[in-house]
Amino acid sequence: ERRAAEWRAEGIDAAAVVARGDAATVVAAAATRAGAGWIAMAGHGQGGLGGLALGGTALRIVQTTALPILLVAAPPAGGFRIGADAAEEGR
Repeated sequence: ERRAAEWRAEGIDAAAVVARGDAATVVAAAATRAGAGWIAMAGHGQGGLGGLALGGTALRIVQTTALPILLVAAPPAGGFRIGADAAEEGR
């Protein structure tokens, strides 16, 4: 709820939802109930070849809903290095 409140303060229409069940089914149903125009989520890409570089949950959501999906890579465990930090590390 804290993150949704921060987004609302910035003028973004956001709501926090807590639900129980299969993640793909719950996300698709919640988006449909809310009248969402699209779904945004972070993916870990752990689905392997069968997941086509999508994690299992992300792939199931793609298969479950007709809504457009924006899938962004979740940051690695140590976080992303950008700018001067990355240059110093030789990346």
